[in-house]
Amino acid sequence: MNTPEGALEIEALLTHEAWLRRLAAALVGDAAAADDAVQDTWIAASHALRGWLRRVLVSRLRSTSRTASPCLMPT
Repeated sequence: MNTPEGALEIEALLTHEAWLRRLAAALVGDAAAADDAVQDTWIAASHALRGWLRRVLVSRLRSTSRTASPCLMPT
């Protein structure tokens, strides 16, 4: 079976869906409000993940450029 790139990562994240819904329901007490809170949490997590990935990428590129041969460094 051909799996789209990134599908396994999303499935891994979604393994936490039931736990997140139970937690939200326990904290809020209202099913509709809990659903809204879970949706808001996934949206916030996706934005946070993108920011974190950007910081990791920039850090790796900076680290790589510091260790590169001087003749490969731009002037």
